[in-house]
Amino acid sequence: MDLAIAGYLLAFVTASIATFLDCYFTLAKSLPRVPGLILVHPGILALSALCGGFALIAFALTDPSGTDVISTAITLKQANPMLRGLAVGAMVLVIIRSKLFNFQESGLGGEVIYTLLRSLALQSVNDTRTRQRTKFLNVNFEAAFAIATYFSQLETTIAASMQTRSPELRQRAADEVRAVKANAPSAPMDKTNPVWDDFYRSMTGICFDYCGPAVLKGYPGFR
Repeated sequence: MDLAIAGYLLAFVTASIATFLDCYFTLAKSLPRVPGLILVHPGILALSALCGGFALIAFALTDPSGTDVISTAITLKQANPMLRGLAVGAMVLVIIRSKLFNFQESGLGGEVIYTLLRSLALQSVNDTRTRQRTKFLNVNFEAAFAIATYFSQLETTIAASMQTRSPELRQRAADEVRAVKANAPSAPMDKTNPVWDDFYRSMTGICFDYCGPAVLKGYPGFR
């Protein structure tokens, strides 16, 4: 492969990965478990590709031997096309979010636009996840109430699944479980009772949020 083409490819891929990771870690700050759909969500893929395309333009227009600020910052003065591609891809988000791309002194520029696009993409991911969560709870309602010891098993499942997570996250999950259990129905387990419906959605929702739906699919009838 021609080194120049390899440089373009590396710039695109590196910038796309950097964008994806930025979205991932931003989402992780608000969700206990980042949903797997982020890997294939159109909004995330489009934003990653957009920044990758910006990296291609930056690779083509900047001169590693130039003396202007942008060329120096983006290429890190790497003459080798492959190293330059890595440098350009890695620096794209830094440059986009810097004041270099602001419109005069308005404060409106690359940072504002990128943050807006990222927010729209992440909101779309979260909306999709919320729909999937509701669908999962609805679909598995009957199966949960068919298991006499479902809620005690569920608590054990949550604790076991959280063992490898950070102490802070384990404590957060335990606190949520404790808060929900404090308002557990006193009446016998009954799927027609709205209070038990709420309890089911709260407890199962905690497991969905912190552990993911996969750990629940081992329960009889769950899908």
